Amino acid sequence: MMIQNAMLALLCLASLLCLALANERQGELLLGREPTAALRRAGALAGALLLAAALAWGRLRWGPGIGAVAWAGWFGVLAAVLVFHLHKWPRAGGPGAAVRLVASDPGRVLQRRAARVAGYDLLAALPLAFAAAVYSVPVKPVMRADAVQGQVGPWTYRLAEMDHAPPRLMAMGIPMKAFQLRFCQACDAEIRSAYLKVNKPRSLRGAGLAFSGNRWDRSVEIQLPSAMRPDAELWLTVEGKDGSVHHAAWPMAQLAPSTVAWFARR
Repeated sequence: MMIQNAMLALLCLASLLCLALANERQGELLLGREPTAALRRAGALAGALLLAAALAWGRLRWGPGIGAVAWAGWFGVLAAVLVFHLHKWPRAGGPGAAVRLVASDPGRVLQRRAARVAGYDLLAALPLAFAAAVYSVPVKPVMRADAVQGQVGPWTYRLAEMDHAPPRLMAMGIPMKAFQLRFCQACDAEIRSAYLKVNKPRSLRGAGLAFSGNRWDRSVEIQLPSAMRPDAELWLTVEGKDGSVHHAAWPMAQLAPSTVAWFARR
């Protein structure tokens, strides 16, 4: 998670620096000379591409919602840091100005230095605070590394157990397990419903429980067999709006190893 945030922050920072080069005033601050017209055009193009790459990276790692928020947060924080920092550069006034200020009012010099240090510390703390906030956001199950992905009929999907805990026991000791499913964005418009159950279904009527929730956050909690075998399979059944029905199966030992281990210990 920290590496992913660092990568997003670096992409945002690189895009901001390139966009600064596209501006005459900010480019002169960075280079010490006025950037040429060709360099400004190249900076604008590179900045736009890096900005799009940063957004794509965030959406790829955390999904369209959290990814866009993380991208906007890093971009805003780093932009504020650069704006405050760059505007300090042309105000140095040369060594003579510093000597005159020390001679006229040394207490004011110390006060300015303390205020500047406090300001820089605050600016440095903003990215860290934002990183801590993003890091604390839980990763969606379908975005974890252990989520399985594949294709059912013409549609691609990602499937994962909600958590790695043992099954939840209901009344009469019935074990239940929750799963999350996500189809590709274009696939959702073609899918009527999706079902999940342990062992191969004999018909659409016995395909198991239907996933519910938003299109990008489908979830379901299914009942597990009281004596589930180690080689049991989890079957996904998807019904398209055109009436077609497709199946995909995964070994429970691969999708939910902690659940299989829990049954083995019973």
